[in-house]
Amino acid sequence: MTIYEKHPQKMAEFWRTQGATRLHIVNLDGAFSVSSDNRNIVREMVHDQQMQIQLGGGIRTLKDAAEWLDWGVSRIIVGTVALTNPDLLDEILKTCSADKVIVGLDARQGRIAIQGWEEITAARLIPTARSLEQRGVVRVIYTDISRDGAMTGPDFTGTAELCRNTTMKIIASGGFATLEHFKQLSTSPPENLEGAVVGKALYEKKVAFRDLVALSLKKE
Repeated sequence: MTIYEKHPQKMAEFWRTQGATRLHIVNLDGAFSVSSDNRNIVREMVHDQQMQIQLGGGIRTLKDAAEWLDWGVSRIIVGTVALTNPDLLDEILKTCSADKVIVGLDARQGRIAIQGWEEITAARLIPTARSLEQRGVVRVIYTDISRDGAMTGPDFTGTAELCRNTTMKIIASGGFATLEHFKQLSTSPPENLEGAVVGKALYEKKVAFRDLVALSLKKE
C-alpha cells in the first residue's frame, strides 16, 4: 500500500482548493474490520471542507449507515452486506433514502467479490445488478478489481453492459490512468453512466485534475 499523505484532512483541503466538489473516501481500516480513529478524521473532513463526500468501508449495520449520514456524509457506499444480507439492505434503503445509498459492485472476470475483495463468489455481475435494482437500489459503483491500481484502463465492456442491462446510475471505477481513458468513457456515454472514480492517476500525476474538469464540462 502506498501512502501519499499521512494527514487525510490536508489532502481533502488540497482537492477542495483545486475545485473538487465531491470526494470519494474509503475507510480501509473499516473495510478490513480494523479498529481505528478514522471516524473522527472523516467527520473533520465533512465539517471543514464543505464538499459532498461519499464514503465506503466498514458500513455493516443500519446504525453505521444512519450515523454517517447524520454526520454530514452525502452518500454512503455499502458493499458486502448489500450482497450477503438483503434484508439489511432493504432496511438501509428504506430508512436512509435510496438516493443516498450506493452499492459497491466489485468483480473479477465477471464474478462478484466480497469481504474486502478477499472472497470471489459464484455470483455473476449482471444478474446481481438486476437483483439489486429490483430491491430498489438506484446507484452503483462498479470496480473490476483486477484493474484497480493497475492503471491499465477500466473495464469499458463491463461498465457498458451494466448500463445496458439496468436503469441504475453507474459510476465507473478502477484502472483509470490517462486522459484518453476518460475520453473513451465519455464518448457517446449511456444516459445512466453518471461518472467515474479517480485516485491513483491523480496522485501519481498521470492525469491533471483541471483536464478532467474541462472534459466533464465539455460533456454537459
